[in-house]
This record gives sequence, C-alpha cells and structure tokens, in this order.
Amino acid sequence: MKLFFPFLLVTTLQHGFAQTQKPNRNRHYVSLRATVVAPLGSFDDIYYSGAGINGIIHLKWLKKGAEVQVLTGYEKFEPKGGGIFGAISLIPIKMGVLQMISKQFYLYGRTGIVAVKDEQSPFSIRFTTDAGLGFAFKKFAVDIGFHGWGRKGGGFTNYFSAGVVLPFRRSD
Repeated sequence: MKLFFPFLLVTTLQHGFAQTQKPNRNRHYVSLRATVVAPLGSFDDIYYSGAGINGIIHLKWLKKGAEVQVLTGYEKFEPKGGGIFGAISLIPIKMGVLQMISKQFYLYGRTGIVAVKDEQSPFSIRFTTDAGLGFAFKKFAVDIGFHGWGRKGGGFTNYFSAGVVLPFRRSD
C-alpha cells in the first residue's frame, strides 16, 4: 500500500505530460497555476496580498466538460508592519470538480486540507475549501476564486485569488 500512491502519482504525471494538445475528454494532464492572493476580512487587517504556485492534476474521467482535479502548491502572505505572527505559508492539498458551463467559461470547487505555518507556530493541519470561475482560452485559462481555511477557535480565514493556468485543455 505504501508504494501504491507514489506509483499512481508518477503514472498520472507521466500520462499527463505525454498527451498531445488535441482536447479529448479521456485525456489526463498536469498544469501549473500562478496566483496572486489577497486576504479578506480581518485577515486583510494584518496581512498584505501574496503569491502562490499550484500544480493541478486534471483527471478527465467524468462526462464531457467535467473533470476531477487534484491540487497542491504553496502560497505565502507577508505581514503588515511586522505582524506578531510574521509571514504565513500555506501548503494545500485539495480535490474537487471543474465543470465547463460553455465553451469558454467554467466553475470549480475543491476541498481538502492545508498545512498552515506562521513564524511563531509549528505547521498545523486545517480543513480548506475553495470555489471559483474561469475563462478558458485555447491553451491557457484565467480564473478567480474564493478560498478559506478553518481556524482553531472556529470560523474561517478567507482570501481571494486570481490565477493563470498553463496549459489548460478545454473539453470541446
């Protein structure tokens, strides 16, 4: 069992990189998402906007126009005025669904866990979720999303993202 998940990941990555550019709903692939992230609510009071990079595995097992996504990456927020906790780093691991609602527009939603680390505390694992919409061009997409992770005392810490996904293959 220990070797199953690494084998599955490597097989999926190899399969994704080996595909042609022709869209096909049975084709899986891997993409990168570069993002600008902006804190919302009380999170915005103590942190500046940040940046992130995500890897996305697109698994086109569902009906035409839909796919399962597995996402992981790294995002970082810098504190305003030094901040008592310092910079916050996030490492999300999420799974969800992307659904094309027209030839160019899509919606997505994912849920999972996120490792949260500030300069004062060890990593802590929290529940995370996101939802958003995007516009697909021929080989890339742009999207915006709303993200949040659970706080220890209850509630969510929320932020907004805008990103570019390369490559992106529509299901025509």
